[in-house]
Amino acid sequence: MKKKKMKKKKKKKKKKKRRRRRRRRRRRRRRRRRREEEEEEEEKKKKKKKKKKKKKKKKKKKKKKKKKKKMKKKKKKKKKKKKKKKKKKKKKRRRRRRRRRRRRRRREEEEEEEEEKDG
Repeated sequence: MKKKKMKKKKKKKKKKKRRRRRRRRRRRRRRRRRREEEEEEEEKKKKKKKKKKKKKKKKKKKKKKKKKKKMKKKKKKKKKKKKKKKKKKKKKRRRRRRRRRRRRRRREEEEEEEEEKDG
């Protein structure tokens, strides 16, 4: 009975080693496949970009439509800038308030010192 158990343990160890090797191979294969797929996608994107450039050339011929699109883009940009300005203004206001408070405190302290000297 003891001999049989020993044999079983040895077999299990061998199986584990095989599994590890297989996992490593699978990982390598998966990485290779992913890399190849990514490269293919990048090549496809490059080809698509080239096609888009041709379409842009067609749009250049229609001057009227292009002007309208430019105006729309400018409006969007202005809106974004306004939002940013509002945030900056709030910060500036806070700073101004702080400065005013500091100035007031300094003035009050100076006045108190002068009164003490006079008194």
